[in-house]
Amino acid sequence: MKWTRIIGIWFIIIAAETVHGIVRTLYITPIIGDHAARQIGVVIGSLLIFIIAWMGTRWMSAHTFKDQLSAGAIWVILTITFEFFLGMFLGFPLSRMLADYDITQGGLMGFGIAFMLFVPVLVSRLKRQKSSSAEEI
Repeated sequence: MKWTRIIGIWFIIIAAETVHGIVRTLYITPIIGDHAARQIGVVIGSLLIFIIAWMGTRWMSAHTFKDQLSAGAIWVILTITFEFFLGMFLGFPLSRMLADYDITQGGLMGFGIAFMLFVPVLVSRLKRQKSSSAEEI
């Protein structure tokens, strides 16, 4: 497992999520409102993370369950750190940032973060199944 590659994939994820957030804010939020747009954003963001992980899994060289989970954990730590520093930079109150993680307030980020943690494992297993299915044919 190569840490620099895991972090490199994270930079791609965060760049895609940043563009996604800008597009969401400019085009979706005015139509359906901020809260609903952020909820939908978790689903779309998770799909983006899955696609990027699918494309980068082999390059990361995270072959074992432990390595895959470690990669996801690194992504989670970097993402949460990035989000809170960005939120502070943009002047968002801590209560708003935490609300995104509070399921009782409709926040779904906790699910997105959990998905990010396990997506390297999921992608690796799906690729292994796909590979073994192709070999059977």
